Amino acid sequence: MAPEQLRREPAIAASDQFAFCVTLYEALHGRRPFTGDTLEVLAEHVLHAEPPPVSPDPGVPQWLHAILLRGLAKDPARRYSGMAELLALLAHDPEAERRQRRRRLLQIAVAVAATVVVVLGGVAATRALVRAAHERRAEARLEVLREQLAALTVARKRDEAARLFAAFAALPDNRGTAALARAYREWGEAQTDPAAAIDAHAGAYIAARTHEDQAAALRNLALRLADSRNFTASAAALTALDAHAPELAGDPQLAGLRLAAALDRRDFPAARAALDRLPADDPRRTYGHALENMSFGTAISQAAIGQSPGSDHEFLIGDFDGDDRRELTTHADLRRAAVVLRADTSLTRVAEVPVGPSPPARASCRPRWPASLLLLGVDNPGAPGDAFVRYGLHPLDGGAPVYEWTESKILGSAVADLDGDGRGELYTGSGPYARRLRQIAPDPTGQWQSRAAHPPTDAAGSDLQSIEAGDLDGDGRPELVVVAGPWSAYDLRVLKADDDGQLRLLARRSLGFIESMVLLRMDGELRIAAAKRDEYPAPNRFSEARPYGEPAGLYILALDGDALATRQFIPVPRAPRAAPGRVGCTTATSTATASTTSSPWPPSSCSTAATARPCSSRCTSAACTCARSPTSTPTRPPSCWSRCPAPPTATSSSAPATSRCPRSPGPRRRPARSATSTIPR
Repeated sequence: MAPEQLRREPAIAASDQFAFCVTLYEALHGRRPFTGDTLEVLAEHVLHAEPPPVSPDPGVPQWLHAILLRGLAKDPARRYSGMAELLALLAHDPEAERRQRRRRLLQIAVAVAATVVVVLGGVAATRALVRAAHERRAEARLEVLREQLAALTVARKRDEAARLFAAFAALPDNRGTAALARAYREWGEAQTDPAAAIDAHAGAYIAARTHEDQAAALRNLALRLADSRNFTASAAALTALDAHAPELAGDPQLAGLRLAAALDRRDFPAARAALDRLPADDPRRTYGHALENMSFGTAISQAAIGQSPGSDHEFLIGDFDGDDRRELTTHADLRRAAVVLRADTSLTRVAEVPVGPSPPARASCRPRWPASLLLLGVDNPGAPGDAFVRYGLHPLDGGAPVYEWTESKILGSAVADLDGDGRGELYTGSGPYARRLRQIAPDPTGQWQSRAAHPPTDAAGSDLQSIEAGDLDGDGRPELVVVAGPWSAYDLRVLKADDDGQLRLLARRSLGFIESMVLLRMDGELRIAAAKRDEYPAPNRFSEARPYGEPAGLYILALDGDALATRQFIPVPRAPRAAPGRVGCTTATSTATASTTSSPWPPSSCSTAATARPCSSRCTSAACTCARSPTSTPTRPPSCWSRCPAPPTATSSSAPATSRCPRSPGPRRRPARSATSTIPR
């Protein structure tokens, strides 16, 4: 394509000359006059690069090479008046004609030179005046466009605004102007859709006529590509920006983008270098030691583990075979098995247990007996009641499971010898809808059994989201720490075994929704680290003023007698949220005609004769009956579900009455189809 076509100017006869000369140049020299690895580079060379002034091939005479150079001129006016003139020149040897005209040319050389100077100066001045007027007209149109777009934005007429901008961009009089590049950039900055913003900034880069406009377009393009998670293209835009505008190398926003792009392509040395460009107070600068350590990592393909390339899998770490060395366990979907891998540089396979295509989910335990078992769970479709998952204790050395049972999804588990008889027991806590704390262990005859570990905890009807075991009181025997979440307990409880082996409640602390919990040793004592979030309001459990319980943050707790004392509290910034009991769904009365408040949660069917409610929760009340019953077991009371408040009466037809009900029950966890952990026999 001729340069004027790349500048989006109409094709003319001179454009055909350019294409003809490109073809003839390639035929004579064996290569094209302009080259590039990509379309963008090729276009840049066509617009700005010049072929060599001297023929690179001795077999091609210089007079012929000069004809081609004129036909390849960037300015169409500098080419030949028509193909006839070009073909006529190619048909004659200019050396012979030059000898005949030499004497005459010497006589008029001075006159021709003077004429050329005058003509070229006049043409340049005329072009400058025409272009300046062209830019002024385009800038005036851009000012009108800005006013119109602002009015349409206020009126929320986005489609009409998009059509108006497209008409401005397509107007031939705007092509080749700096106003068009600015219009593209401003339109891209106003877009909330990443794809539309990327298209606009790409158009701004193509239309840019100044260094500043090109740099701004490349910067915006790199940032928006990163927003859409296309770090490969974003890195390419960054590379072009660094070459075009090195003065932007210290831009702190671009420094964060360079870090994200390097991490996405697993280039840890580049990520470490990107940290140095971040502002001095940026907390990410503390990642340096971690990135340096990761730089020495060994890359192992997923196929070597037995996983499909590009698939997502969870890895659990622990001593799974009881040899006091750490291993990893994960699901190898290509092998349809759960694998235990040595935590070495080659991830040596230690054991493999066939489980089918279902990936393992998290449920960690520590081995305490001579032979270890792997706790695996797979889907149990069509099962009655709460038996959503079929669990089994599988020997690491292969063979059939030693014990199997069905249960709701296990959210936490631990192995501990709470009663001090020298034999560890497996304790599991499940979520919706069983919500039970179970003890699983062999009896004195060697027969595996499952029983309720602590009936009062089961009676709370709450998700048992995390379980850990450790000696919190320093008496040489571990205690069981259980996180009981929605929909009634919202607490962290410590259970201790009496001499008869029965668990009793030793201490309890009602914090609210605890997302995760671990045990750690600090200052010579074993402590509980609990991450508490403001989720699942429970005004009946706490108060209307503080429906989420204690403030959100990280709690470091220690057992102090029969109480859990706070050793340290690290708060987290509070995000703005709706009023308690009004989160997650919107109700509009049937008389309201204006648009209702949009819901931040996906809708589900929930309606009555008087209301139409897009509602993410499946709660029950007189005002809202949703598609799903509050419990899968008829005998279980619906008290485990939060109820929706009744919708208020609409005050006018133009102001819809709104109310919101709590989110659906269950932990905020990614759905998983099976569970893995190890316990010893």
